[in-house]
Amino acid sequence: YYFSGSSDYLMSANTPTGNTFVVGTGNFTLEGWVYTQSTAAQGIFDLRATTTNTAPYVYTTGANQIVYNSGTTAIISSATTVPVANQWSHFALVRNAGTSTLYINGIQSGPQAVDSQNYASIGNIIVGGATGGAALFNGYISDLRFAKAARYTANNQSLPSTPYLPK
Repeated sequence: YYFSGSSDYLMSANTPTGNTFVVGTGNFTLEGWVYTQSTAAQGIFDLRATTTNTAPYVYTTGANQIVYNSGTTAIISSATTVPVANQWSHFALVRNAGTSTLYINGIQSGPQAVDSQNYASIGNIIVGGATGGAALFNGYISDLRFAKAARYTANNQSLPSTPYLPK
C-alpha cells in the first residue's frame, strides 16, 4: 500500500472479536517491508485503543529508527540500524519467551529487551498511522503480518523476497 503521509491510513472498521490479536504475555512476530519517503515520526502498525492503552505500537522516529512500545511503557525496543529512505527494508519485531528483538533486513538491530507486557486487549488495527489518525506514514508498507509465534530467533533466517514496488 502507498501512504501519502497527509491523510490516509488503514484502520479496521471494528475491533476484532475473540482472541485473534490478543497475545497476553505470549510470543508474537510483527513483520513487513517499509519504503519510507520521509524522516518524520511515522506509525507503521498500532493495536492501541488509545495512546495510553497497553497494546503493540511500531513506528519510525524522526531519524527513521524503528521503535516498539506499548503506549503505557516508553520504548521497549529500538533498532540501531535504520531503514534507508527510498529503499525497501524488512523489519521484524519478535517477542520470544519474554524478550523482544528487532531485526532489520534479517539482522538483529539493537539489544534484546525484557518484555513482560500483558496484551490482554486491543483497539482497532491501524496500518500506516497511529491511534487517532496521528503519525501518518509517507511511503509504502507491504506484506505486513502479525503472528502469535516467534518466527525469527536468530540472524539471517529465511527473509521473504523483496516486494514489488509499483512504478
